[in-house]
Amino acid sequence: MALTPKQELFCLEYLKDLNGTQAAIRAGYAKESAQEQASRLLSNAMVAARVHEQMQARAERVQVDADWVLTRLVMVAERCATPGPKLVMTMAGLQQAKDPVTGEGIFEFDAIGANKALELIGKHVGLFEKHNKQKNGEVHITIGGKAAGQQAEDAEH
Repeated sequence: MALTPKQELFCLEYLKDLNGTQAAIRAGYAKESAQEQASRLLSNAMVAARVHEQMQARAERVQVDADWVLTRLVMVAERCATPGPKLVMTMAGLQQAKDPVTGEGIFEFDAIGANKALELIGKHVGLFEKHNKQKNGEVHITIGGKAAGQQAEDAEH
């Protein structure tokens, strides 16, 4: 059995922002019942299959998959964690900020950007799930080429 034109429109609208309530409203469902309609539509096997089909087609068109996204997130995390010169606007134009005591250039990194990219990567690999494997076993962290425990040992000597 095929989708109705209104269900098909809902699927197309849902792909815009993945907001079921707003997609239902844009597809012509009553604003007062849009949330319930969206829930009903998204639990309909045929609608869910059509949304999945359209998402797959879009991913193929733009050639984006999980590997592409994760690769970019790693690049963002690394770039954001790399210190760069802090720039300030002066009368002479854009210049590197200087430490008022030492006069040396100030460097900063984008902690917010790095944390967000790492959060998204962590969610993808299941680090934040309630019952994940990482919580039940050891987690090995490498910082600067050395395991975290190795760095602590080196600092003691």
